[in-house]
Amino acid sequence: MRIEVEQGELFVLDIRQPDTGMGTIKGAVFDPVLLRLEKYVEDREPGEVPRVRYLFTPLAPCATSIIIKLHGNTSEGHPSVYKQIDVMVTAD
Repeated sequence: MRIEVEQGELFVLDIRQPDTGMGTIKGAVFDPVLLRLEKYVEDREPGEVPRVRYLFTPLAPCATSIIIKLHGNTSEGHPSVYKQIDVMVTAD
């Protein structure tokens, strides 16, 4: 997945929790010098697929990535990569 945003423009990542047995989202890895996490929300509405939402502000023009990690889906129990989002930030 790839997104393009302007510096200072808020953006949301809306990530669906994986199917049962694959693990659960355990966090996001990103460069805090380039992106600021404004908010994290877990959405577990009855009857709906659980989701997590990350709200970021890009702080500088750059090309960077956000890695969404899963926990519990490997035999070793170590977090693994669920999604990688490439972010291209342009000057405002």
